[in-house]
Amino acid sequence: MALAVYVPFPEDDSNSTNHDLETVEYAFLIIFTIETFLKIIAYGLVMHQNAYVRNGWNMLDFVIVVIGQTQRRLLLLRRVTVAAKSLNCHAKTMLAVSDVKTQLCQDGSEI
Repeated sequence: MALAVYVPFPEDDSNSTNHDLETVEYAFLIIFTIETFLKIIAYGLVMHQNAYVRNGWNMLDFVIVVIGQTQRRLLLLRRVTVAAKSLNCHAKTMLAVSDVKTQLCQDGSEI
């Protein structure tokens, strides 16, 4: 249902509906992650006869949670990288402006 409502936009543009869907997606990811960890604690991961990964449905849940968490980590990494590039560009601009001011001051001109 959420995929039917989601409207893709170019670049990183979005609308309020897409933002709400991303919030709901994040909430469900948190819920399923907690469920996964609680089941792993309760059943054991591998060694027990009724271990978590020995059940096909649990394995499907585990794969979905891992993919969702990986997606979130990559999205966070992308945002950090974009912010770092923006900061680097801003710093270079400030240095260039500073160099121009220094050069003008050395020439005896007022800023």
